[in-house]
Amino acid sequence: MLGRPGAPCYPTSWEAVRNQRPELVVVAPCGFDHERAAREASPLEFDCRTVAVDSNAYYARPAPRVADGVAQLAFLIHPDLADDPDLPYTELAGSTAKLC
Repeated sequence: MLGRPGAPCYPTSWEAVRNQRPELVVVAPCGFDHERAAREASPLEFDCRTVAVDSNAYYARPAPRVADGVAQLAFLIHPDLADDPDLPYTELAGSTAKLC
């Protein structure tokens, strides 16, 4: 939701993310597993559900496991419609399931 179509990625701030009032924040830093991503993101506070995923294994590499990451995103976004692919993720403490 912060991306610019056809443009490369760019630095932003957590405040800019908060200002978009997300319903879900998925923390997926390139090269981090879900445990390290959760540790690095632990000071963040959002008024919505926040999860850290294993970007190193399922999101950041152009390999077949990226399809597993897509399945995980489907589950995280719509748990009532998509099956849990049973991939590792961590709910960040202090995040809530309410809408922002």
